[in-house]
Amino acid sequence: MKNAKFKYDKKNQNNVMVITSDLYRGGVAESTRKILKYLSQKENTNTYCVIYDDLPITKDIPDNVHLIKLGCKLVAEYHKPRNRLMFNIRRCTDLLKAIWKLRSLKKNLKINVSYSMMYLPNLINIITRSKHGERALISERQNPKFDLENKPAFVRNLFAHFYKKADGIHINSKDLGDELVSCYGVKRDKLFHFPNFFFPDEYTDNQMFKPDNERLKVLLIGRNSRQKGFEYLPMILKSVTTPLEVNIVSDLNSNHPLAQEILCASEIHRVNFLKERANINEVYVENHVFLLTSLWESFGNVVVEAMLSGLPIVSNCCPTGPTQILARKWGLQSTVSLMDDSQKASKELAGYLDLLATDTLAYSDYRKRSLIRGQKYSLDENIKILDNFFKK
Repeated sequence: MKNAKFKYDKKNQNNVMVITSDLYRGGVAESTRKILKYLSQKENTNTYCVIYDDLPITKDIPDNVHLIKLGCKLVAEYHKPRNRLMFNIRRCTDLLKAIWKLRSLKKNLKINVSYSMMYLPNLINIITRSKHGERALISERQNPKFDLENKPAFVRNLFAHFYKKADGIHINSKDLGDELVSCYGVKRDKLFHFPNFFFPDEYTDNQMFKPDNERLKVLLIGRNSRQKGFEYLPMILKSVTTPLEVNIVSDLNSNHPLAQEILCASEIHRVNFLKERANINEVYVENHVFLLTSLWESFGNVVVEAMLSGLPIVSNCCPTGPTQILARKWGLQSTVSLMDDSQKASKELAGYLDLLATDTLAYSDYRKRSLIRGQKYSLDENIKILDNFFKK
């Protein structure tokens, strides 16, 4: 991986800057990797990736992408500060430093298009937009209706003020656009909808049909937060009558109170708490079914990743992305959300798991549905929209 060289080649080059929190782990880092891989293949395009945090880079980035680390500690969920107040003070000073550095970078590199992901990168991108023809594009990756519900009003007003100034806003699910219009008051003509895209050849088709004498292996992936809905897993497992092997890839370890609650609720099941691997795709092919308990997702990368790996999907009725991906056809989804009616949703999800554990034909059917639907989110299916979005 190469650091940025502060020069550009031809006048007709499109100098694109991607601004992100980190290339460490999680959905944003993985989406950044894919955006950079796409841009690296475009002719007459110089691609720069600005990472504002100092976290390690674990993603594989093309050599012709210039990486720049601002070294600002801004991602609270990964740093896990002991003193939250002091960390927030540090974030404020680092935010000012990031703005100063990025403004200088954009000027020196003569950036034509800047694209950012998540809250703080979006603010920094808009604030530092050049007055000389730069298109400042932002990407909303969270549903503000849920994600900001416990934040002070001024926080929502701050994002609303700056989001309205963006030249374009990428939304990765259609219903998310409604939330942005409602919460931020942005105009619909600034919204660009295209889903998160994938490279299907990076995924291995899961051939693990469950033998009759083997437990159904159920996979869950996500950090331990309210959004991911792991708190409802004990209720779901208590309703499942067929013994399962449940594999949870998360920062949730077996000593955590919630982990203990899950273990106590799983007398007939085996539950394993696993750390995230560098290549998460290896985990999919070691399991039979993917279970999504999230209460909300803007898109839900893990759903499509599991589909491309041939795993049937069992999902909570989760706005906005998973509901649109599954469309009541491509996977098994509860009719109500765990957040609205936990008992009903838990029983429905448990019933789906029992079905896939005991009915070979149903398992085969939903496996085929996953493989078909996953192809819909390939780069080839969405490349025309991306080309239009990233043009000068």
